[in-house]
Amino acid sequence: VVYWEDDTKPETMGKVRVPWNQTSVTVNNLAGNTQYFLTVSAFNTAGTGPFLPAINVTTKKPPPAQPPLNIEWTLIGSQLSLYWEPVVAMESESEVTGYQLSFWRQRHKEVNTFTTANSTADLTLPENNDDYIIHIQTLSEGGLGPASDPIRIHRLSMSARGSKALSVDTSPLSLFFTIAISTFRLML
Repeated sequence: VVYWEDDTKPETMGKVRVPWNQTSVTVNNLAGNTQYFLTVSAFNTAGTGPFLPAINVTTKKPPPAQPPLNIEWTLIGSQLSLYWEPVVAMESESEVTGYQLSFWRQRHKEVNTFTTANSTADLTLPENNDDYIIHIQTLSEGGLGPASDPIRIHRLSMSARGSKALSVDTSPLSLFFTIAISTFRLML
């Protein structure tokens, strides 16, 4: 399989070789939202055979670069409820179609996944005293987005609340607006 980014076949074309009995391949590390041309040919010890006519495909936009933020959770018994701020995709990113939660027992390797179309989720954690780690990622046509900061759930408590709040933006413009809003509230 030979692929390139424009119809002029530049020197930077890529190749992927697959065994004779394999009829499909995944080509990795392509740029998002980019048109590619590709063709296929057979090869053996005598050389490369004729190429099929080239086809063009356009890759999907990449997933949102912003992970879910402002995550809040409530644990009552074994019922865990999670809430987070919905991620809004930029114009150059794939639209968010849902969220994937990955959770596992601390010091264990088995990862469970759960998907939801909303920015909330309810999970029933198994009856044990293990602590759990949870990550939340966006789902989109472009794949999975980056994971949220880990959420650590301590199961020894029968009920608990927590949050992973958005970190404070210390850019001068953000600080100006924060000060201005605070001053305006004091005037009221």
